Amino acid sequence: MIDCKSKFYTDTEIAIMRVARDGDALKRLKDYRNNKEVVKAAINNLPQAFSYASEELRDDEEIFLAAMLHSDIREGYGGDIFKCASERLRSDKEIVLQAVEKDGWCLEFVPDELKADKEIVLKALEGYNLLGVLQWASDELKADKEVAKKGWLEFASDDLKADKNFVIEAVCMWGEALEFAANKLKDDKDVVLAAVQERLGDGEALKFASERLRKDKDLALVAVNHKYNAYEHVDETLKHDKDIILATLKEFGWMLSKVPKKLQNDKDIVLVAVENYPTALEFASKKLKADKDVVLAAVLRNVEALEFASDELQSDQALKYLKRGYWGDD
Repeated sequence: MIDCKSKFYTDTEIAIMRVARDGDALKRLKDYRNNKEVVKAAINNLPQAFSYASEELRDDEEIFLAAMLHSDIREGYGGDIFKCASERLRSDKEIVLQAVEKDGWCLEFVPDELKADKEIVLKALEGYNLLGVLQWASDELKADKEVAKKGWLEFASDDLKADKNFVIEAVCMWGEALEFAANKLKDDKDVVLAAVQERLGDGEALKFASERLRKDKDLALVAVNHKYNAYEHVDETLKHDKDIILATLKEFGWMLSKVPKKLQNDKDIVLVAVENYPTALEFASKKLKADKDVVLAAVLRNVEALEFASDELQSDQALKYLKRGYWGDD
């Protein structure tokens, strides 16, 4: 209801003014939810206002596409609009193609027969960060290699999760996908090797390997050379292996904090750590914080590391001058 009186504007024109400034106002203007011009003005301001339109207008292709294709709609939010459309529009393949192209996540609300349409599902899987959309595809398409390879391995069919070549391709894209591979492939060195060498993931792939392969030293060396936190997922016996620790610290010195306490007292190990990451001196044993070679190696690379040295070495005049960049001979 319009409670504003004007000499120059009709109630409909006033309603258009209101929703043009605040699309959410359509929720309160119940008498205008079936007025196409008012609804279009509301959607132009706020595409989600489509949900307040009358049942008749939610079956209007022009109105629906104005909301669905609005520039403010981002991936993951289009479904809220799509699910409000009439069943007729949600079942129209051409309209659905436009909707999933805008936001692949709309596939969740598509009728089952269209979730089995390969063209629609492939369109929905296009774009960035849409791998999870595969979960809404039909079982038949989850078993289709062309379709399934565009989504998360998690949602592929069981047969594909047991297909070695398919899984290798998946873990090369995202190592942590190993979690969803068939158990026999988690114990396949070729598959796990491909997973731990993938560079975009978080270094968690080794966590999903079989117990046997997490004890494999060669595999562990490859893993820690690629991702620092792979060290946390090797078998406990390898966490005490000096070669594994040195390989980790050579590239990721700060991981000294994760090394067993006993080995934080190993001079070779600590030197490698501070040469890569000087403030790793913080995690060295008390004995090595008082070792002049270890402390000098750290301070030469970052003078701020001196604060982690023993009190005695922090008081050493040569190291203090080194930190200040002043030697007292000017």
